[in-house]
Amino acid sequence: MIGNQAVVFLVRWLKRLVLGLLGLVLLYQLWLLGWVLVWSWVNPDTTRFMEIRRKVDGEIGPLLAVAVTDLLPQALSAVYTFYDPDEATRGLGTFAILQQIEWARRERLAHLYLGYWIAG
Repeated sequence: MIGNQAVVFLVRWLKRLVLGLLGLVLLYQLWLLGWVLVWSWVNPDTTRFMEIRRKVDGEIGPLLAVAVTDLLPQALSAVYTFYDPDEATRGLGTFAILQQIEWARRERLAHLYLGYWIAG
């Protein structure tokens, strides 16, 4: 009898855990939607997403990181970089900044700002 009660308790606990995790994922998705749509975090005219990918046999491979970059009249602004947590030891944030510096040089821009640019 105690075994059945333990199984019932465990099943109920797992259901609550799964529902709680699904709720957190839903809240996170709503937060992202709010940033993009309501607060205009991403402006398609001035925001670019620089992909950093691994090369596999000379071909484009899996996505390792993305650097969100704002285009300004005389500069680039490194807004945010996110990466695959399994690749944390590769220094992808540093690599993204170095790539953004090179991007700014190619475009003959005066600066790369390291942080979020706010008009005003």
